[in-house]
Order: sequence, then structure tokens, then C-alpha cells
Amino acid sequence: MSEPISSSADVSEKKLLTQRYADQIVGTVGCWDRVIITGTLTDVCHAGAVE
Repeated sequence: MSEPISSSADVSEKKLLTQRYADQIVGTVGCWDRVIITGTLTDVCHAGAVE
């Protein structure tokens, strides 16, 4: 299989969105992208918990 060819001009045009729209961005919010919960949640693991 052939691999895609990228020129140096293509690479130099690619920017992060925060760089591309820097003049329009007032701030950024950072957070976790996932939370892993292990074990059991005994307070919510019964039929009455959803009422």
C-alpha cells in the first residue's frame, strides 16, 4: 500500500484550533476526558434510587 504524501506546505498550514482562532478565544476550560468508577455504588443500585 502506498502512504499519503504530504508536502512541507501542508504541514506548515496545520495549526491547533486554539492557535487558529486565538484572536476569538477569551479562555479555555480544562477537564478530564473520562472518569473510571470501580466497585459498587450501593446507594444507587436499587429500584428506589431512580425515584
